[in-house]
Amino acid sequence: MRQFGPDFGGVTKKSFLHLKKIELVGLPELVEWVGGDHCHMFSKLLSIRCEDCPNLTVLLLPSFECSISDTKDINTIWFPNLCSLKIRNCPRLSLPPLPHTSMLTCVTVKEDDTDLMYFDGKSLRLNRYGSALAFHNLNKVEDMEIVDMPLVSWTGLQKLNSPRSMQSMGLLSNLSSLTHLELVNCDNLRVDGFDPLTTCNLKEMAVYNSKNHHPSIAADLFSVVAMMEVIPAGSFQQLEQLSVDSISAVLVAPICNLLASTLCKMEFPYDMWMESFTETQEEALQLLTSLQCLGFYVCPRLQSLPEGLHRLSSLRELIIHKCPEIRALPKEGFPASLRYVFAYEGISVDLKDQLKKLKASTPGLRGKACPLLIPIAAQGAFLSSLRYPRARPQEDAASSTGSTQENS
Repeated sequence: MRQFGPDFGGVTKKSFLHLKKIELVGLPELVEWVGGDHCHMFSKLLSIRCEDCPNLTVLLLPSFECSISDTKDINTIWFPNLCSLKIRNCPRLSLPPLPHTSMLTCVTVKEDDTDLMYFDGKSLRLNRYGSALAFHNLNKVEDMEIVDMPLVSWTGLQKLNSPRSMQSMGLLSNLSSLTHLELVNCDNLRVDGFDPLTTCNLKEMAVYNSKNHHPSIAADLFSVVAMMEVIPAGSFQQLEQLSVDSISAVLVAPICNLLASTLCKMEFPYDMWMESFTETQEEALQLLTSLQCLGFYVCPRLQSLPEGLHRLSSLRELIIHKCPEIRALPKEGFPASLRYVFAYEGISVDLKDQLKKLKASTPGLRGKACPLLIPIAAQGAFLSSLRYPRARPQEDAASSTGSTQENS
């Protein structure tokens, strides 16, 4: 079957008037879903599922009289009541900007078992998703994760007349409900148009590139905020967890003052340039009086930990992973509040030796013989489950997982 629609296989124009659910599954020869002049007959559809239709190109094809520009509105015109759209293994299928209406609150686009797009009304996850988004219908999204989308733009979220132009951070200005934002390997993302008020409800934020040769978007973002004469009230004021690939961009007084009262977990994955901490950066770090967990991941040039760690009176966890140039613990030691030091693979022999001595000299140690996981005191549970930032490339993820299992 190459075509599906009215006037095909005995199907009449009245056959679809009350149709609410349609599934197209395992149809390798299907190319077109034809509506012709009667596309409105599908207006009561609530659910569409397309699976294993490798040659299907469009969900509904209008009559030839319709211009090409009309096809972007196909779903808006003919599927106004659609609530659920599930696509799997339909690589040639061209989709309009989604979600096309506020009615559509369940969308999955999969390639085998990999989610390219997942949307449930409150959460949006994109992983190498190639079609456009209708951000004006995403204003209730609280949790957003975008991975490996080189054309993502914040401004495009605002410029909905050009939804495929996604290269500026003004895009997020409409998403004031966000509480979780993760942008990973969005290589060409620009910070122009970024509105700090987008962060007013944000509790978790991760912005980094794991590809060594790409610039830090986080560095640009925080530099813009730090240089503002007046930072809008409420910006970053609820942020509890931050993961970015630029230590120097965050450890400046204007940013740390913003984060001081709420930030409890700060991670620095894939900072490829930082070597040591300046006096100014050490002073900025001391402003983070609520900080309880500090992590450094895959920072190949970092030669030392902050010397002022002993003055962070709330710090409970320190994490070091693949930072081979760090050869010593801070001379002044750690604060009394610290309970755990996690040192995974990729650390120097000198640092391992110091961790062994630390464990041997600390009374009341629990458990592990392995020096790479050091509980500092017998009391106290983990602050939270350790969440290693999304590893790219894949070998980092594999090695991290293996290391965690070895030391647990």
